[in-house]
Amino acid sequence: MDEVEAPAVSAGGDEVTAAITTCCVDLLSGNGHKNYCNSRTRNDNTTIYNGCNSTIHCSCDRNRDRIGRSGNSSDSNHLIVILGGYLALPPQRAPHKICQMGLLGWLDNNIIINWTPADNQVKRVSSVTHVDSTSTVVTKMDPAQDPPLLLGEQRSWKREWAALNILFFVNLINYMDRVTIAAVLSKVKNQYGLDDKKSGFLQTAFVISYMIFAPVFGYLGDRYSRKVLMAGGVIFWSITTLLGSLPPENFFLFLALRGLVGIGEASYSTIAPTIIGDMFPEDKRTIALGIFYYAIPIGSGLGYMVGSYIAIWSGKWYWALRITPILGTTATLLILFVLREPPRGEADGGVHISTTSIIEDVKDLAGNMSYIWSTLGFTAATFALGAMSWWAPDFIERAERIRTDDVDLGRISFIFGTITCVGGATGITLAVYLSKALRERFNRIDPVICAAGLICGVPLIMSAVLLENTAPLATWFLFFIGLTLLSLNWSVVPDMLLYTVLPTRRGTASAIQILISHMFGDAASPYIVGAISDARSTDMTNHEEYFIALRNAMLLPCVILAVGGCVFIFNIFTILRDKKRCQRQLQAGRTSPFTSPCPSASSSNSDPDRSSVPSLNGQPAVGDLWQDTSTLMANHPTA
Repeated sequence: MDEVEAPAVSAGGDEVTAAITTCCVDLLSGNGHKNYCNSRTRNDNTTIYNGCNSTIHCSCDRNRDRIGRSGNSSDSNHLIVILGGYLALPPQRAPHKICQMGLLGWLDNNIIINWTPADNQVKRVSSVTHVDSTSTVVTKMDPAQDPPLLLGEQRSWKREWAALNILFFVNLINYMDRVTIAAVLSKVKNQYGLDDKKSGFLQTAFVISYMIFAPVFGYLGDRYSRKVLMAGGVIFWSITTLLGSLPPENFFLFLALRGLVGIGEASYSTIAPTIIGDMFPEDKRTIALGIFYYAIPIGSGLGYMVGSYIAIWSGKWYWALRITPILGTTATLLILFVLREPPRGEADGGVHISTTSIIEDVKDLAGNMSYIWSTLGFTAATFALGAMSWWAPDFIERAERIRTDDVDLGRISFIFGTITCVGGATGITLAVYLSKALRERFNRIDPVICAAGLICGVPLIMSAVLLENTAPLATWFLFFIGLTLLSLNWSVVPDMLLYTVLPTRRGTASAIQILISHMFGDAASPYIVGAISDARSTDMTNHEEYFIALRNAMLLPCVILAVGGCVFIFNIFTILRDKKRCQRQLQAGRTSPFTSPCPSASSSNSDPDRSSVPSLNGQPAVGDLWQDTSTLMANHPTA
């Protein structure tokens, strides 16, 4: 077959010349088939077409391939392999020369990656609008928009949303477990004879172990199987929670078991958001994160309600800890056998970005001011929410005891749980809607949402605390509105992390954010509020003094909320710069993004430089690559 000059591909006026690669994508990755165009073994009727100087064609017959089309022995899918990326052609339509491009009109919505010699940048182009015999006019597509899952695989959104439901379920029981003790705190205090400071330390011990191990799992999650790490963590905290439901007489043993629960939960909370970031491109990621973080208010609310009613039904508070271990076992099986683990950076076109050292990761994050500001602001929100979620039911119970001796703990936990569920879900929904609706017109909207939520929530939460003894109905309403506003940041802060941090650093970034936000947030706040309350109360039998001491202590989180709102204001001025910086790093592929994803299937002693396209730091040796291809074509009987 005659060789002809490669056509120019015009993208927005730029002349784009595609460098070649001698590697045809493995269409059945994971199913044992590894057939490459540079392999001399042919058991799948692969045909190589020698079209233009810069292209190899592959046609593979499959009963079922990874493109998402079905076929039979006469129904083939055809690939144009370019620089590790490719275009999928319709069955039975394979052109024998790339320069005869009239048949490429079926390429709508397929994707190709091209190398641009002019500016050493990667361009992902899509949506073929015109094809003729010499050129293809395309429109450039943002790298984050609808890229393929793997080379050769189109996105199955049903599978992605099913995976999201699994992650939501695990996060739900995660937060159910966290607040179950708070729902029965007065009974735990009675059994062990605890004051406010020691009972607050129950939550602090959990969060301390949680935040210490979060960076460990973040580091591992950027380098090893995330499914295995999550499944191991979930089954670990399920076992330790179950052991904690066999109440030891020694308080410190119970405290140690609650600390071990934090280790298991750290694995999931650190890794799960990075999987969502790799599954969903930016235009879908905000909604996906919103759904995932619905589990925080809903799980917390269910923890209050289920925990208190199980304790009342059984007459034993520790029975409340036996529900989540059963659900955790189910979650482990779903993670191991149903959940798909995407390649790191899949949704951002960064699947070929290599991991870097932990020192380099931390240095890069230290220069990301948006990450720093959002972490500090989130820490302030976590401080306030941690204190309120732990102490609010007990605070309201103390106010009730001033008015009556007949206090219904189940009713208090049910109402507060309902407020947490509905208010939290409303806040997350509102945040997702505002972020999606306004981001195109005002691309700094995310930190604005977070700042507004914290600042506006301060007077409402403060009023709820001060009015509890005199206007309990108003307190419930103010708590509802306040929690709604504070919940605006739950999905927005992780979203900001995902679009300002490289995919290979997200696990580490998430872990450090968890470490800082919990170390100075909800690890400290329950203990600090309890210690302040103890310092102001000398007689626990005096209901009014006991209530006022805790009321005054709960004003501290309101002050911290105001500080957090101011920090998010600083974030407004840095978010756009850091987002563009991350996009440039993805497009440039700092760590040799064009390393071939499918190595040579021929001899093991082949030159490694011939099995990959050189880094963009230098000009690709197109002539050398074509020499390899020419040799391949000459040696192949179908060429």
